[in-house]
Amino acid sequence: MQSKFILIFIFSLLLWSCNSNDLTQNSSNEPSEWATAKVAVVLPLSGNDSDKSRYDRIFNLFEDNVIKAQLNSTKGVRLELEWFDENTVDINKLANELYDRDDVKAIIGPLNNDHIETMANVMYDKGIPMFVMTSSEDIVRRYSSGTAGVAIKKPFMWSLSTTDITQSQLILAKIVSMGIKKMSIISASNKYGETFNRWIPYYANEMELDIVDRVQYSSSNELENEMNKICKSDTEVVICALHNTDDVKTVLQTTKNNPNAPKVYFTGSALNTALLNLGTLAEGAEGFSMYPSLNTGFSLGYQTRFNEFPLPIEAQLYDAFLLSLVSFAYCHYSDYDISMNKALEELSDLPLSTEEGPYANDAWETGTPIWDYAGLRDVVLDPLKRGERIETNLIGASCNLKFAAESYTSLVDNSHINWLIYNGKPAVLGYIDNYYYVWSWGTLIDKLKDNSDSKYKHKVAKGYKAVLICGSEGWYNYRHQADILYVYNNLKKNGFSDDDIILIMRDDIANHTKNPDKGIIRVSPHGENLYQNIEIDYRADTLSVKDLEDILLGNKSSKLTTVLESTDTDNVLLYWTGHGTNQSFSWLETKEKFTSEILSQTIREMYENKRYQSMLICAEPCYSGSVVKSIEGIPMVLGIAAADENESSYADNFNPELGVWMCDRFSYNLMRILVSDRYISIYDLYTRLTASTLGSHVKVYNSKMFYNLKVSSLCDYFCYYNFDSN
Repeated sequence: MQSKFILIFIFSLLLWSCNSNDLTQNSSNEPSEWATAKVAVVLPLSGNDSDKSRYDRIFNLFEDNVIKAQLNSTKGVRLELEWFDENTVDINKLANELYDRDDVKAIIGPLNNDHIETMANVMYDKGIPMFVMTSSEDIVRRYSSGTAGVAIKKPFMWSLSTTDITQSQLILAKIVSMGIKKMSIISASNKYGETFNRWIPYYANEMELDIVDRVQYSSSNELENEMNKICKSDTEVVICALHNTDDVKTVLQTTKNNPNAPKVYFTGSALNTALLNLGTLAEGAEGFSMYPSLNTGFSLGYQTRFNEFPLPIEAQLYDAFLLSLVSFAYCHYSDYDISMNKALEELSDLPLSTEEGPYANDAWETGTPIWDYAGLRDVVLDPLKRGERIETNLIGASCNLKFAAESYTSLVDNSHINWLIYNGKPAVLGYIDNYYYVWSWGTLIDKLKDNSDSKYKHKVAKGYKAVLICGSEGWYNYRHQADILYVYNNLKKNGFSDDDIILIMRDDIANHTKNPDKGIIRVSPHGENLYQNIEIDYRADTLSVKDLEDILLGNKSSKLTTVLESTDTDNVLLYWTGHGTNQSFSWLETKEKFTSEILSQTIREMYENKRYQSMLICAEPCYSGSVVKSIEGIPMVLGIAAADENESSYADNFNPELGVWMCDRFSYNLMRILVSDRYISIYDLYTRLTASTLGSHVKVYNSKMFYNLKVSSLCDYFCYYNFDSN
């Protein structure tokens, strides 16, 4: 394997060290007929954070290689660029203009995450590829083609980077390796900063790091004030995910003016030309950024030719040009009608290697890179011209150009560096290959006591009851009513009758003026209509929080004719979806709150009055753990919360046509598990939910006062009868 890497390096050096005049000397051998694909490039072309000279450098290198790869050919393919300055144009207006143009075959950029979202929201159904060099987790989740319910039918946004979730992992792994226990994070109040604000604490929890401060800022003055506060705290390290280089400058000045300032790590966007132009102020600045893999040879070749390291964006931009050209060539030379997006899917699905044997599928970046003219010619263009298929996956400037198979949204593998500004230039402290060093999400499982020694013994219930509550309203909260109907429908499919279910929801979504499909609510664009044959017991806007208490306690009145009529032989399910704050669930748009105290008092009274044999509470809202935790100490009730006491829970399956999220991650996963394995133990359920509910920590509360969790099953609360008896 190492010998292959060495050959790549040597080959790269030979190619890059060739005299740049070679192109001119051979210009007479260029193709006489060109097929051209017009590409719109939307990048910051002005301002402090612009690297326009480097953008031009990269395209010139790319164009040289494209022409050299096709010398002595009669016909050829190339790109024609149309540049747009994202710092000065109206992004929404530009997106709509590009949408209406048939001559633009692909879009590269924007670079700003907020601009990416604006552009993507317009372009998602256009059918042309959009190549982006950065993208927040939220944007990937919105426009992925393979999230919970296949939100986007076909991929269109090709992110040439893993999300900043990966970078969060890498930074924290570095911090842990240094023996640090206390850290802080300060992030910009935008899409870029939000990813770090959400995920740094998530992984810090897993790595047993204490978060001293978690701050988002909106202005330079606010940033300076917050940094001064952090410098006076006992934090050992602060991670800075900032808006621009001016903000980086503010942090550097603040820390240098504070002798007790903690160690600062900057996230990837900080490493640019503007940072290098700060001179002595930037000396010693340190951070993490995506970087071309050593195995592609691009970085080494770049250094040989230009006597400096490439900046992070340059390899990605090169690959954006490369994929635009290759997908265009794939379509142009194909003998059947195919779109560039479809071409990109097929190219990404190619095997990693033609080698046989046990390591064939692990052969990352061991083939011929196609970023140089020889590789582009031999691996891609010449075979396509001959009517042959490309045999192996493509190796670009940054890494292997293979996208996640379920979504085609992000590259599977990006490398990173830990960098330090030394003598005015970035020095590489270490290369980090994600493929080998990033922890798997699937391994982030809290250890839960199975409670096998519990004094409480499992009993088969004689009856089953469910109370389903949706605490929100309005079109924007579509997902919550979809959640509750998803649970309701699955209960009905598993033996519950409407007499066994109390369904409480606002019911203002199915026939909302913004709903193009009247009378339809789904958890995915192509899923079943959940708004069929439903029986809503109460419209939420007719009830108060006190009414909810009375329903659970079985207190009938002229207003509350349907209440929970359970006994000590019944298993009871309480499911709640909607919004939450610390220590409370929100009730519609009112000032009323269903607080942790109310939940505790209500459940305790139910226990004292023998209103259940056992009870399961499943809560979707943000900060749900802070409410559900209040049941601890009450016998025979178990709580499962989508998020712990200090976390948000997360929506999933964004539908751009409707402009809403269609489900919540925890609830969707819960129902998927029910459908696939209704007998699963509560213990195993927790393990699967923890692994699949990314972004928040699913928590189980009061297990010590409950059955053995390896004996108690999901079916005990979501199925009306014992299936084993049938």
